[in-house]
Amino acid sequence: MHGDSDEEKREKGQFSEPQGVTRRQFIQWSSLVSGWVALPNPTKLLSLGSGLSMFPQKSAPRAAKITLIDDGSFQAGGLGWQLGGGCRIVTLEGAPSPHVLHVQNRGSSTARAVILSPKPGETYTVHGFMRTAGVNPLEPDGCALMSLDQFWYAAWFLEGKKFATLTGSHEWISFSYTFKCGLAEWFELSLGLYRAEG
Repeated sequence: MHGDSDEEKREKGQFSEPQGVTRRQFIQWSSLVSGWVALPNPTKLLSLGSGLSMFPQKSAPRAAKITLIDDGSFQAGGLGWQLGGGCRIVTLEGAPSPHVLHVQNRGSSTARAVILSPKPGETYTVHGFMRTAGVNPLEPDGCALMSLDQFWYAAWFLEGKKFATLTGSHEWISFSYTFKCGLAEWFELSLGLYRAEG
């Protein structure tokens, strides 16, 4: 005999939030199909997007950084990521991490992760690696990119930063972006192609 699925439990009113997650965070998490995790101390820095990571700079000592991205190194196949058309997780030898996001498309296509409940006034760093092969812009600002957007209540866009942009062909290049959280209630990290093909 099988137990009820999460959907059946939800319909019967038997579904409850995961322990340690507030109702507000759970509702946002299930609505956005993404989430965040605070790992127990001490923990190694986890990577995100072929070696990309995002962590608060002040909240933990250097040896015990906390990642705010679920499956940042794509070892779980992109769990918690929204993968656009042409995006897939592959295994690649010689990459900064064994599993990487591979994007091949014409136009705009990204993988996105949502980071909920950042602390206002906290300084964060997002770091990752990108490699390109034959990325050609379709419009003047087209490129392969890594970007971070900050949002406030009711999805009001506060600010965004394309912290890595490449065209053409490049071997693995490291990129990082350090910023301070203002009024943002969540961040959205995007990796992929913007108005380009490759």
